[in-house]
Amino acid sequence: MRGRRVLGAALDSLEAEPTVSAELLAASAAGENLLLSPHAAFYSDEAFDEMRHLAAREVGRILCGEPPHYQVN
Repeated sequence: MRGRRVLGAALDSLEAEPTVSAELLAASAAGENLLLSPHAAFYSDEAFDEMRHLAAREVGRILCGEPPHYQVN
């Protein structure tokens, strides 16, 4: 940060998805250092492999009587 200003931003999660606020669209159109993505940064072959491996490890933990690392209520 220079002069207490953000020099750039990359946003993957927005407050009101899938709608992008007019303020963000205007900043992007004005050439600000802003990257907007459609909440899809994890879509890759590697990410899907990791999700499957993580799920299998969690199942293994539970079957061994251990608490899950990533519990969802």
